[in-house]
Amino acid sequence: MNKLISLLLATLLFSFAPARPGMADESSLTLGIFPRRNAQITYELFNPLKEYLSSELGRAVSLDISNDFAEFWRKLATGKFDLIHCNQYHYLAAHRDFNFEVIGTNGEFGKTTIAGAIIVRKDAGFDSLADLKGKKIVFGGDASAMMSYMVTTYILHQAGLTDGDYQEDYAINPPNAVLAVYYRQTDAAGAADITLQLDGIKKRVDITQLKYLETSRQLPHLPWAVSKSLSPELRARIRTTLTTMNQSKSGLQVLKAASLDKIIPARDQDFAPFREITLIIKGERY
Repeated sequence: MNKLISLLLATLLFSFAPARPGMADESSLTLGIFPRRNAQITYELFNPLKEYLSSELGRAVSLDISNDFAEFWRKLATGKFDLIHCNQYHYLAAHRDFNFEVIGTNGEFGKTTIAGAIIVRKDAGFDSLADLKGKKIVFGGDASAMMSYMVTTYILHQAGLTDGDYQEDYAINPPNAVLAVYYRQTDAAGAADITLQLDGIKKRVDITQLKYLETSRQLPHLPWAVSKSLSPELRARIRTTLTTMNQSKSGLQVLKAASLDKIIPARDQDFAPFREITLIIKGERY
C-alpha cells in the first residue's frame, strides 16, 4: 500500500514539474514572416501556408506579420518565433544567437537562387555603376537587408564606389525602393533581382521602363529556419512538410498562393557566401 501511495505521489509530482530549461511548448507554433512585402500582401500570401502547416502538424500555427525589419528583428530576439521565413542575414544571426537551424530555401519564378541588383530607369542615362557617383540610392529595408543592402553595397564597393561616394537612404521594403526609382524619387534602388517579378510591382508600374544596372552572382535563396528549442522529431516533421509540399496537389496550391514554386532542403554550410559578405560590409563575424 505504501509503495502504491509513493508511486501515485511521484506521478502527481512529475505531472506538475516544470519543463526542462530550453524546452518549447509544442502545442502551438508561431510562424514569423519577414517584411519582404507590405503586411497585407504578406498575410494574403502566407495564411494558406499557415493553415496547411497546422493541418499537417496537427497543432495550431499562428502567423506573425511584422511591419518593418526592425519589428521583425525585435520579435526574433525576444523568442517570439518557432519557425521563420527571413532574409539571409536574419538567418545568420538567428543561427548564432538564437539557436535556429535552416531547413530550406525558396524556389520561385523558376529559380532556386537569388542575386542582389541595382535597378534604375532606362531613360536615366546610367550605363555603369560608376555613373551613380554623387547620386541617390534607396535600399529596400534597412542595413540588415541582405540582398537589398549588403549584397548591393558589396557590388558597389567592388565597382570602386565606397561610403560617401553616393547618397544612401532606405525604403520600408524592396518593392518600395523600386517604386521610388520608377517615380523618379531616387536615382537607383538596391533590391533583389526578382523584385521586378513581384506582383506588387508588375501590377503597379510598367517594368519595361526599368533595368538592372548591375547584379551580383547568384546566391542561395531566402531561407526557412526552425528553433532548436523544438524537439528533433518536430523539427524533422516541419522540414519534411515544407520541403515536400510540391509533391502533392494540395501542397502545390498552397505554394502557388504564396508565389512559390517549392521549398528546397538547405544546410547551414550553404550560407558561407553571406558570412563573407557580412564580414566585409558590416564587420560582423557569423
